[in-house]
Amino acid sequence: MIKIMSFYPLRNLGKVTQEFYDDKAVITSKSLNYEGQSEFSYSDVGEINYNFHSHTEERLFGFFTIFLSSLISSLFWEWLYNHTFWLKVVQIAFLGGMVIYIVSYIKHWYVRIINKNGVFLTGFWENRRNKNLILDAIEKIKAKSVDVEETSSADPFPTSSPVFEHSYFTFSSIENTDDKFYDEKIIGLQKGIYREQSYKIKYDDLSGKIHRGKESDGFQWTAFEWCFLILLTISTLRLSFGVQFGESRLYVIYALGIIVAASWLSAFIKREVFGFYNKNGQIEYWAYVNRRDKEKVEKIIEFVRSRIPAETTAEEQ
Repeated sequence: MIKIMSFYPLRNLGKVTQEFYDDKAVITSKSLNYEGQSEFSYSDVGEINYNFHSHTEERLFGFFTIFLSSLISSLFWEWLYNHTFWLKVVQIAFLGGMVIYIVSYIKHWYVRIINKNGVFLTGFWENRRNKNLILDAIEKIKAKSVDVEETSSADPFPTSSPVFEHSYFTFSSIENTDDKFYDEKIIGLQKGIYREQSYKIKYDDLSGKIHRGKESDGFQWTAFEWCFLILLTISTLRLSFGVQFGESRLYVIYALGIIVAASWLSAFIKREVFGFYNKNGQIEYWAYVNRRDKEKVEKIIEFVRSRIPAETTAEEQ
């Protein structure tokens, strides 16, 4: 039996124990607000997916620590200057929060185990301590699962040339997506500041129904987070560290206000989208349409419909 234990202090002190037996895995999860257990058979596994992800919890914790230290320095700056010990505490908290926030953007190797219906079963954050255990667990799964596929964001595309390619940039998540359409499936790669993730969609899983529409792609939340972070940093450096910015501070604040206002206006700009429904009536594939690619997108839609089994398309109609 292979046992992998993980501790997530920023997820309500969560603890996950993954036990891999001869023919099944048992996952036990405990935290301050949840306890549960699940299991799956290796024969149900259809895909092992390797990606790079950053830690959202660390980023939120770092941001909250920066915000809290800045708020305290703004409200009690005079008292802090008369109590050096607590001033040092606020300074250390601010610097620690800044380090945690910046480091949270570093992407780490994450392995997902997915069943044959595309449902997530379990996952691993790989590190030096559990790397060999994860490899042993994966080998155990592969030995018992028939036709299990391995996909990786490091090398997601096969050597054969695709029939079509479609690329677009998503402002809201700050990432670029490359989708390649092959004879039997779609393989995509999303790369941005938060993640590098690959995925695949088989034409056999699609119903033939097409999704069309327009949706916002505003970057207001990201712009607000970064601008607010800069504002907190200026305030804390001035009040807790004695850094003087002079009149340049006002120009920076005006610029940040303009950026935030422009980003909120961007939320009302809609971009054309298209997609394909699966057999359960849910959108399985979804993408933005660039203005220069409208004609190519129509060809992609016709190609995908031609690869869907005729009986499936007939049932949808």
